[in-house]
Amino acid sequence: MESGEKKEGVRSLDGTPLYVDYLGDSDPTIFFVHGILANGKVFRYQKPYFAGDYRVVSLDLRGHGRSSLPESGDFSTDRMAEDVKAAVDAFNPQSFVVVGHSMGGFTTFKFFEKFGKEYEGRLKGLAILDSSGTDVKGFSLRWKIDSIYLRLLWDNPLTELLKKPFSRSAFMYAHARWLSFGEKAPASEVEYMQEIASDTPIKTLKGAAKACMKHKSEHMLPSVNVPVLLLVGSEDTLQAKDRLNKRTYDLLPDARLKVIEGAGHNAMLEKPEEVNQALEEFFAECFMEGRELGPREERVTVSADVW
Repeated sequence: MESGEKKEGVRSLDGTPLYVDYLGDSDPTIFFVHGILANGKVFRYQKPYFAGDYRVVSLDLRGHGRSSLPESGDFSTDRMAEDVKAAVDAFNPQSFVVVGHSMGGFTTFKFFEKFGKEYEGRLKGLAILDSSGTDVKGFSLRWKIDSIYLRLLWDNPLTELLKKPFSRSAFMYAHARWLSFGEKAPASEVEYMQEIASDTPIKTLKGAAKACMKHKSEHMLPSVNVPVLLLVGSEDTLQAKDRLNKRTYDLLPDARLKVIEGAGHNAMLEKPEEVNQALEEFFAECFMEGRELGPREERVTVSADVW
């Protein structure tokens, strides 16, 4: 199930209309935040799975999916964090967890930095999928080359006219598989992401790519006082896993790491059963009554061979 019931009238803090949908009515709530060139549909295997136990909410960030382009043209993670806040406030849950994928992971950390104190006691945890808290300068060379290539490719007058057929071409299929998926990812999932990406406006791509390049969150990681799950595919070529996730893990007071073997940058689509199991265990931990943060040295340590 890709979509649930639409939540009407949700606007970001700058007035940008946002598309938000949800499944389930339980007060413990999970908010799913997608990455660049995507929308809430990428969590199609997670939303129905968790709807029986939680209220499950996904939003399309500004300029993505069915949400409007911001009049200001501002796609910074500061503004996207405000999109998340608007979704949270629309439901006003007593307890919730935010799950962010890729750029949505950057946005999730920014949400905590800007609004964590406001939701203290209600925000129970953060799940960061195929992303990190490390500044983008540490990203893989493949990601940097691709980011420059995409911005050059789309920066011409014919781009909007040619974007959709080109985005669905065999070349872009090969590009998407090379960049964002593991070697054994089902072709249907690559095509699914290709379809979603082809519907993303050029202004969104350019603005969001610039936001990713400028995003910084290392400075705030030691202040994150809720549990954090770092989930990453073993074949994620966009993340230099040995540097980015280790650095993020080391800086967070209460982190745990889950590597999804054989998955690339879209683990939630490539290996949904394994991702759902990891999230299920994490959610149960986050919502456990009376849970207290333990000393860092009591955490399960990550062996060196993971990195």
